[in-house]
Amino acid sequence: MRNYRFLTSSRWVGLIIAAIIVIVTCVLLGRWQWHRYEYKKALVAQFDRAYHAEVIDMDAVVRAGVSVGADREWQPVKLDGSWASQQQVILRNRAVDGKNAYRVLAIYRARTDSGPIDVVVDRGWIPVTDTAPSPPPLQTGPIVGRLRPAEPADGREVSGNQVQTINPDQVLEVAQLTDTQVPVLHGFVQITDGDAGLSWYPTPKRDLGPHLSYAAQWWIFAGGTVIGVVILARREAQEQTGVRRPAKKRGLAESEEDALIEAQLGG
Repeated sequence: MRNYRFLTSSRWVGLIIAAIIVIVTCVLLGRWQWHRYEYKKALVAQFDRAYHAEVIDMDAVVRAGVSVGADREWQPVKLDGSWASQQQVILRNRAVDGKNAYRVLAIYRARTDSGPIDVVVDRGWIPVTDTAPSPPPLQTGPIVGRLRPAEPADGREVSGNQVQTINPDQVLEVAQLTDTQVPVLHGFVQITDGDAGLSWYPTPKRDLGPHLSYAAQWWIFAGGTVIGVVILARREAQEQTGVRRPAKKRGLAESEEDALIEAQLGG
């Protein structure tokens, strides 16, 4: 180990500390990308289970509680009842498939064995150039949609018939239905059987993103840093002891050519 005493010099101590910082940073970034990959993988698995599941009645949802959690997202559900109001609520600035759009929300009063429950329904979307979406149909009848978790409430005050997030409490406030004693589903239903004058939503993408490859890249960088420091240390150790790498052996043709040149010069 005498050949590596230089590792205790201030220059090498600084280099090693810098390398450790780089290695730890790369490892942590790789772990973060890996966790993002695992998270999205779990979301896709849950999406595949729920999106293609059989349609259940609203009674099954209410029996399990009136909150839509992540484990229920995208589950098809059938609601039987009628629209609680003809009031339309517009969700602004929410693009659909890369297009600027307004989402049209309304309140549906579903009948269940436990009694009525008000459900925020995302009826579909319209281009931002349209200002007057068609109202919900007056007749009663079942609708089919997919369960979605409620979005966090927005701190900005609601104005007119517009909201910034699909938060049931804020949507009901705009729809002027907060004075009823009917319980509200903490979530919403995105309609799937279509609605007059509104566009449907495309199937969500199942892309896992580049997180797995990014994780591998960060870990490769960490390993490369270790290898680079080891190579530099070995080279300096060889220089400290005066050891030189042997010169490359010259080929036979090159030796014969040099001998011929020397003979001609000597002649």
